[in-house]
Amino acid sequence: MTRLLGGLPLALVQMAGIINRRQMSLKEFVEDLRRGDTKYRELHHLNNPVQKLRYRNTLSTAWQFQDLSPNATEVLKIISLLNPDRIQERIFAEKPSDNDNQKSYPNDSFQDSRTELLRSSIIQRNKLTKEIRIHRVIQSEVRARMEPEDFHATFTKVMNLLSSVWPFADLDKWHVVSRWKLCEEIFLHIERCYEMYIDHASTFSQFDANMAFAKLFNGGGSYLHERGLSHQGKPYLELALTLCESAKIGTELQPLLSDIHFTLSAAANETNDGPSCFKHSAALLDMREKICRQTGKPDKRLAAAHNQMGIANMMIQRYALATDHFNQSIKLHECLNEFQADMLAFPMANLGWTLWVQGQLNDAERVLKTALERREALFGKMDKISYKTGRILHGLGNVKASKGELSSAEGDVEAGNSLMEESWLLHRAALLQFESTLGNYHHRVGDACHRVALHHIRRGEDDLAQYNLDRALSIWGDQPWYKNQVARTSFRKGKHLESLGKGD
Repeated sequence: MTRLLGGLPLALVQMAGIINRRQMSLKEFVEDLRRGDTKYRELHHLNNPVQKLRYRNTLSTAWQFQDLSPNATEVLKIISLLNPDRIQERIFAEKPSDNDNQKSYPNDSFQDSRTELLRSSIIQRNKLTKEIRIHRVIQSEVRARMEPEDFHATFTKVMNLLSSVWPFADLDKWHVVSRWKLCEEIFLHIERCYEMYIDHASTFSQFDANMAFAKLFNGGGSYLHERGLSHQGKPYLELALTLCESAKIGTELQPLLSDIHFTLSAAANETNDGPSCFKHSAALLDMREKICRQTGKPDKRLAAAHNQMGIANMMIQRYALATDHFNQSIKLHECLNEFQADMLAFPMANLGWTLWVQGQLNDAERVLKTALERREALFGKMDKISYKTGRILHGLGNVKASKGELSSAEGDVEAGNSLMEESWLLHRAALLQFESTLGNYHHRVGDACHRVALHHIRRGEDDLAQYNLDRALSIWGDQPWYKNQVARTSFRKGKHLESLGKGD
């Protein structure tokens, strides 16, 4: 309870009185408080005569917000919907685009409003980071005094402000890690707004769906997916899809709806949800093909749709169909006026992986080598722009390992060992590249650790093998969507321990 109320003495005193009068347990009260603004608003209106006599104030009377200037009041209402711990002042520095040409906040007088709020001890400011903090209880008090129309209008302003600083990117620029620092800072507020939207669902149901909301929630969900948090990103993407589907889908909304289906498909793939991946990939491809027939012009979203459909078919082991879609994606990308070689990294990597699974090792090696050469020509070796290079290196390592196993099985042990050493270097490079772009805890790092561990087993480096197997297992944890990876690696770990006489 202390944490939820931010340790504010007046809040603790008032809530203690409510607990006592209602004969509630602490657990019951905390559960009530966690229900959000609706429950807080009920508590906000409860009076305690003893508290009034002793402290002369309750939460509803302690802050005289009505004494603030209109501009300061407007800024305070906006701040009440943001993450309370890190409110970047630059959010207020950008000019938001508003369809009704009205200001979303009192931009010209923001500094005066900030000064007024500071003097009233309503907010705190970090001069070095240029960030504002506000107590959560104060935020709750501000929101408790808003009527539904006022809350909706303020929420719209907040979403416009966040949209003005969120680094939106085209599909071919996703997974570029240089965006992530800025995304991380602003996502704190998107997360807060998502929680507010869910908490105030009944209020938002009274108004038309706002596509600015859908676009920003899609951006937030896509960012989580890029960071390896695909499961956590799905609710944002699904809300964005619901908003789009509740509006009349016109030409202007088709790119957004396409991007939502694209990311939901990709997120389903990352969480081993084959049916959802196929569902959203099919919806995306159908939409983009209809648009292509209407315009007579293929575009990069159609090319990306074929890539996603290839992934969906891979998940259900339709490898021939997957191969066709990846080839079509490559062909469509190459026909674009805005074509860049980097656009081919994903479809070529996926094509190489599909050929490898089908045992077409020479073709797989050719495709993956070409993809790697093109990427290195653009960005140099072991670039840190995105994980695309790691994806290609991982695939090449798999191909070399399969070739090595085949050579050894055919009696050419020397050639087999040489190929396995090449595979070892490629898998180790893939692991390093993943770590440099995705960090140490992404599931792709776990995949690479598993592969590297197999090489350590082959090389007799038992401690390193166990270290990498344990590391892979710790990355996947107990998440149900990684159960296949966990089973595979646990089996390898058990067999290795058994070979060392440690099977018990």
